[in-house]
Amino acid sequence: MADAPPAPPAQAESAPDDAKRPRREEHERDEDCAQWPWLRRLYENDGTLTTLNLQGKFIVDEVAAKIATALEHHATLTCLDLISNLIGDAGAAKLATALERNTTLTTLGLGSNNIGDEGATKLALALEHNTTLKRLELQGNLIGAEGATRLATALEHNATLTTLDLQGDNIGDEVAAKIATALEKNSALTTLYLSDNKVGAEGAAKLATALEKNSALTKLDLQGSQFGAEGAARLATALEKNATLSWLNLTSNDIGAEGAAKLATALEKNSALTTLYLSGNNIGAEGAAKLATALEHNTTLKQLYLEADDIGDEGATKLALALEHNTTLKQLELQGNSMGDEGAAKLATALETNATLTVLNLGDNNIGGEGGAKLAAALETNSALRELHVAGNKIGDEGGAKFATALEHNTTLKELHIWSNKIGEEVEDMLDDVAERKGIKVPLPY
Repeated sequence: MADAPPAPPAQAESAPDDAKRPRREEHERDEDCAQWPWLRRLYENDGTLTTLNLQGKFIVDEVAAKIATALEHHATLTCLDLISNLIGDAGAAKLATALERNTTLTTLGLGSNNIGDEGATKLALALEHNTTLKRLELQGNLIGAEGATRLATALEHNATLTTLDLQGDNIGDEVAAKIATALEKNSALTTLYLSDNKVGAEGAAKLATALEKNSALTKLDLQGSQFGAEGAARLATALEKNATLSWLNLTSNDIGAEGAAKLATALEKNSALTTLYLSGNNIGAEGAAKLATALEHNTTLKQLYLEADDIGDEGATKLALALEHNTTLKQLELQGNSMGDEGAAKLATALETNATLTVLNLGDNNIGGEGGAKLAAALETNSALRELHVAGNKIGDEGGAKFATALEHNTTLKELHIWSNKIGEEVEDMLDDVAERKGIKVPLPY
């Protein structure tokens, strides 16, 4: 019988994949850290790292996942800015998982990425468990009704988030209603940005109802929602009852004179609001008159924005009369209101007696030399104004020279914006000379 063939020589047993994996991952991590030094600081739990700004670094989902992995163990990072990157749903999901374990992060900026409903849903679920995050920025993403609804639901359970930014996320009335429901239960959120979200009168009404019950929210941004006079009226009713909202932005909502009148009535009763934005609402002279009447009674409003509202000389005159009696308003923005010399003269008269207004913006109107001279004369006696904007008018050399003289006597003005006023080089030199001597800023338009 033939002998059996010899057995092949024994070969070394290859290492199992599980044994290779840690070495491979360590090698990949070293390569990542060489490419992104800040990632090494995260991986190594650098105790000096508390703020990480990665805005606009072209970070994609894969890199976001690496950041998320490091976040699960990092013990000192409190602020992470990932705004304006390329993070989509996958990256958002990984960051959401990290939020469920991380106990130090208080601010997460994810605005202007590519996060849709799926990513928003994952973040919402994380909010139901996370107890440290206070500020979440999701503005300018691709979040639709589904994702925004999940975020609203999370607000009903979350007790730590104080600021939520959903600007430009196309949420509409239906989701606004969901957020309103959450606000009736939530007692932690203080700042909510919902501008440019197509919130109509129906959504505004739901939010208004929530404001009548909510006692935590202090800042609400509804700019560019186009809910008109009807929505403004509902919000005005809420303001008569709400005692905590101090900052409200209703810019570009087409509220008109009717909506302004309703808000003015609310201002006579409201004692919490300190800042109100009503620019770009076409309130006209009629709306300005109603607000002026409110200013004679209101004792809490400090900043009022009425830019590009077509109030004209008539509206400016009404507001000027109110300034003679009001003792709390500190900033009044009237840029771009087709105001001429008449309105400017009335405001100048008010400045002679008003002792509280510190900022007045009359830029881009139709104020000529006569109106400019009146405003300049007022500066010689006024001791409250710190900042005056008259840029983009038609004040000319005569008015410019009056301002130069006024600056010699005024002891409180810190900034004068007077560019683009058809002022010649000689008068400009006069203004620059006195401004430099008095320590007054005369900014250029660039």
